[in-house]
Amino acid sequence: MARTAHIVRETSESHIDLELNLDGTGKTDIDTSVPFYNHMMTALGKHSLIDLTIHAHGDLSAPEGSERDSGSSRWH
Repeated sequence: MARTAHIVRETSESHIDLELNLDGTGKTDIDTSVPFYNHMMTALGKHSLIDLTIHAHGDLSAPEGSERDSGSSRWH
């Protein structure tokens, strides 16, 4: 039994196309708008021997007020 998945999700703000093979060889093709995500998903695929393809693009802006204020800590 093949342990694979292909998921496409498209909204008005984003498009995500993901392919996954849990019994792969570590082959990755990662293309997002966030370099850190690219790095982490590539490392995950290679070190876990999962074939992983992710193409994700869209709106990266956060909703108003969702950013943490760096000038003062809310945690005491």
